[in-house]
Amino acid sequence: MKYILTFFFLCISAILFGQKPTCKTFKDGEFKIINDSKSDWTWIKREGNLQIEKSSQSSAKIELIVEWIDECTYTLTPKDRTLKEFEWVPIGGYLIVEIIEVKANSYIQKTTCNFAEIEYISEMIKLD
Repeated sequence: MKYILTFFFLCISAILFGQKPTCKTFKDGEFKIINDSKSDWTWIKREGNLQIEKSSQSSAKIELIVEWIDECTYTLTPKDRTLKEFEWVPIGGYLIVEIIEVKANSYIQKTTCNFAEIEYISEMIKLD
């Protein structure tokens, strides 16, 4: 009986620790996007319904409201303070982010918006 219980716990441990990451793995945390030039980056902290972004190209701190639509898709809406700083973003404007591929410590995302015909594909690397 002792061997059966040991085997059972080993199997459960292998299942729990051997699972592949899912979109839920990346709901909260600190992330970094490294842009094409390798010296440009964006740092992101997402916790609950708040996302804060900082960039190597700007001293501005961007604050966004996060709303998850489904397990792998969320929207980012600028908070009022951010809207004042970035006047080119229209009131009611938001980003739609779709996680299209999950890796061990990162994910590939496709970002679009409701106010322009753009599509941006990037990799978000989880730092924590």
